[in-house]
Amino acid sequence: MNAEKQNGLFDNVKNYVDLKAEYLKLDLTEKFSLFAGKLVLLGVLGLMGVALLMLLLLFFNNLLAQIIGIQWLATLIEIALMVGVIAVVWYSRERIIFRPIADSIIRTFFDSENDKKTDNNGNEKN
Repeated sequence: MNAEKQNGLFDNVKNYVDLKAEYLKLDLTEKFSLFAGKLVLLGVLGLMGVALLMLLLLFFNNLLAQIIGIQWLATLIEIALMVGVIAVVWYSRERIIFRPIADSIIRTFFDSENDKKTDNNGNEKN
């Protein structure tokens, strides 16, 4: 009888470990697919943003050339403005690029619905 209990306990533990492994695989698959979806969305939006930036730069260049009357000076002003924008983005890259991406990855892979805290009334807290 004692051996039967041990075999039953062993089977239950084995079943529990198998179910936990399946849950872990499903959870990781879900989180990876969410991350991949965000990455694809950012890529598409980035490409659309570059196309929009190019059109805006052409518009600004033509407008500035009409106002100033000298095409090369308008282009030079536009290049100086873009270098300034690039410098601002470069010096604040940690705050505006790296931290949000790291936070998004951390939230995607380490937060789950089961980890949310609840208060005494059963309401979810963030």
